[in-house]
Amino acid sequence: MTRDRDRSIRIGVSACLIGERVRYDGGHKRTPLIADVLPRFLCLVPCCPEVGLGLGTPRNTLDLVEGTTGPRLVMTEHGKDYTQDMERWASAKVEELKRQGLCGFILKSKSPSCALADARVLDHEGRPAGFHPGLFTAVLRRAHSGLPLIDEVELRNPESLFIFLERVLDFALHSRPSLEAELWGETTRPGRGSTEP
Repeated sequence: MTRDRDRSIRIGVSACLIGERVRYDGGHKRTPLIADVLPRFLCLVPCCPEVGLGLGTPRNTLDLVEGTTGPRLVMTEHGKDYTQDMERWASAKVEELKRQGLCGFILKSKSPSCALADARVLDHEGRPAGFHPGLFTAVLRRAHSGLPLIDEVELRNPESLFIFLERVLDFALHSRPSLEAELWGETTRPGRGSTEP
């Protein structure tokens, strides 16, 4: 495989993990494995749902707060509810990413928008009441069933990293039947009877 061919496989990534200053405090959570190593082999598509929603940087923090039909995304300082706005934006964004042929997503842990499962949920008194996927992630899962997902914490585990990348490649090959030829040219994948002498 050549690197140019490898990079035809696109995966989404929470933008703060590659060093973009999109967090509520104007900072980032740059992770060298994600920012420096993976782009040698994959095309990373950065996404920050809160910035995409039009919230500035820096900005007031958001929380997930218990609601009657599930957690609500609420601005901590003044209590404005962004749940419907985020769900609409996320639905449109996920459709855009699907059209781009996304084959996986690396998400920011504990984020009220991006967490896989560990975003803190508060009760109406502001007390911890459990954990939940971030609102963007919940929409992503519903609309893009089977898409390989991982967060930066899991990615530190070599076995988890290997399994994620294996699932990404498998997803890519199933969603784009022509990809195998793009990656390996006229030869068959190694281990499948390569025609190379």
